[in-house]
Amino acid sequence: MEMEDAMRNRLCAARFVVPFLALMISLAGSRAAQGVAIDLMMAVDDYAKLYIDGSEVLTYDAGPAGNVYRTLDLSPGLHDIRLEYANRWGSYGLFLGWKSPSETAYTAIPKANLFCDDASGNVINGLRADYYQQSTGSFTIFGEGPIWHNWTPVYQGVRGEPWAGVFRGWPIYFTETLSGRLLVPEPPPPLNPFTVSDFKAPMGSKKKLGSTLPVKFQLFDGDVEMQTPDQIGQALGLGSPVSPRILLYDETDLANELGLDLPEDGNVGEGGELGDCFRYSDGNWIFNLRLNAPIYAPASFVVKVKIGDIILEPGNDMFQTK
Repeated sequence: MEMEDAMRNRLCAARFVVPFLALMISLAGSRAAQGVAIDLMMAVDDYAKLYIDGSEVLTYDAGPAGNVYRTLDLSPGLHDIRLEYANRWGSYGLFLGWKSPSETAYTAIPKANLFCDDASGNVINGLRADYYQQSTGSFTIFGEGPIWHNWTPVYQGVRGEPWAGVFRGWPIYFTETLSGRLLVPEPPPPLNPFTVSDFKAPMGSKKKLGSTLPVKFQLFDGDVEMQTPDQIGQALGLGSPVSPRILLYDETDLANELGLDLPEDGNVGEGGELGDCFRYSDGNWIFNLRLNAPIYAPASFVVKVKIGDIILEPGNDMFQTK
């Protein structure tokens, strides 16, 4: 297994991860494999701490106001969020936003991405807000969001909403604890810059067990034909070469890739290293698939191509064994 992994690393040089979101409080948290990069920003007047999944990720403690940033890596789905705010003197304001690393402007985290349980235990949009103010005492508001309140001066030309609809004017001294869950969306699918030809003959035909099936196709980025792993890596915006990989499926089970037993089940052609990657030769990307039993017992099979995180489905993608 280690040898196969090393082989794949040499031939299929790079897999790329598409960045996702960044929060105006540049929020980058721990996550499982396949995390989503998020830039968070918190604008504060004059004290706040942000916690994600119990870990403190942003803090501001100064006067009169300022911004703090952090980039986190969070798994798609729900994460516990807690924001502790205090206004200790003068003007007051709080903004929590995000953006993707490729974007320049932060936007407030939408209320649709914030959740809490209301007083009856029902899940609603927005966060639970527990307030304390000396003259009014303690009270709770359910469903606050987006977190963009009474920012003074205005943020990006827009003034936020009054806190809970009750705090207007200043100076007012109070604390607020926001709590609930943050929904990190699934990252968008990777952009596919490529077009691909149909698989060339003899794909689409019946082949005898024990024979070899040359799997051949052409790959383009616009009008430019991709002929080297370096070209493919550059088209994906990477600094390393990327080779196309072969994916094989039983026609009756397209959800599960069939594992090739390499080198017995295939190679990239004369002079090429063994592995599950195509190599470019004589005007085509080619993989010589050896139709050995038992994996190729008489049946119908479908072939796809994987480049980085992109899966391509050329036409004429089936063959049968006999």
